[in-house]
Amino acid sequence: MDKTKEQILDELLKAYESMEQKDFNAFFQKQAQALGLTKEQLEFLEKGNSVIDEINAKALELAEAKKNGLNRQEWMEHELDVALEDRTKEEKAQVLEIINEAMDKRLEDIVTEKEEEE
Repeated sequence: MDKTKEQILDELLKAYESMEQKDFNAFFQKQAQALGLTKEQLEFLEKGNSVIDEINAKALELAEAKKNGLNRQEWMEHELDVALEDRTKEEKAQVLEIINEAMDKRLEDIVTEKEEEE
C-alpha cells in the first residue's frame, strides 16, 4: 500500500529531527531513495523543500535588516519595491490592495478567534 503524503512527511520529520547535523538536501535525497518514492511524491516533497528554503532565506534577510536598523515594515516595503519594480502604478496598487485585504481578513479572524475563546 502506498504511503500518504502525511505519513511520508511525518517519517521524514522524525528522522530529520534525530540527526545531529542538519543538512536537509543531503538528508532529503537519501530518504527519498530509501522510501522508494513515486515521481509525484518526490515532486511534492521537492516543492515543500523549495518553500522551506525560501521561507528560511526571507527570515535570514529580515534578521539582517533588523541588525541594520530596519523594522519589519521597512523591510517589507523594500521587498515589495524590489518585487514590483517592473510593474505599473496600477499593478502596484492592485497588489497592495490585495495584501491589505488579506491582512485585514487575518486580523478579523484573529479577533474572532480570541472572542470565541473568551
